[in-house]
Amino acid sequence: RTEPLPESEVEKLSSETPSIFYTYILDAANEFPGIEGSMQIAHDLATKEDSKTQKMREELLVIMSPMPNPDAHAKNVEYINIYNVPGSSVDPYSKQNREPWGLQSDGNVWGIDINRDFTWFVTPETRKMAKISVEWQPQTMLDLHCCPPIFFMTPTGPPDHPMWPESNREWSNRSVDIAQQEFGERGFSMSSGMD
Repeated sequence: RTEPLPESEVEKLSSETPSIFYTYILDAANEFPGIEGSMQIAHDLATKEDSKTQKMREELLVIMSPMPNPDAHAKNVEYINIYNVPGSSVDPYSKQNREPWGLQSDGNVWGIDINRDFTWFVTPETRKMAKISVEWQPQTMLDLHCCPPIFFMTPTGPPDHPMWPESNREWSNRSVDIAQQEFGERGFSMSSGMD
């Protein structure tokens, strides 16, 4: 079928089809909270019995790539373990917390920063994640980073792709408002290119 679906069919499909949410952690090198956070999200979604979580399980398909960059993660864990002495984890001047520049990158086993590979898709990691995105067409994607208390929300504002309907901008603005309210209450600042 090449012509657009009638609005009634679109509404029916929307009401019967779960929303798709894709979360991943690209900066797995020295940004450990993203990995920990994804494990907590998975555990909470699987085990919590409150009404909000149950509704999410019923109406949301969650796809997770909790560690698409295991190489960078492994090299940083090894470095931290080498210099892990009592008290070092809280000492900002300890060797454990001042890893050399090469370890601070998100390079995979070939030294390619997969967090910067969403233009060329050189790495198998980003190619796989792109394939997941194309196959599942998630409405929302979340790349977990850490450590400053800032919440970045995209897609950004104009110019939009001409294919996007105006309702996309309205939905994005509403999402930003909700995120700003929720994260603002927890002391996070908000950065977004939306109107």
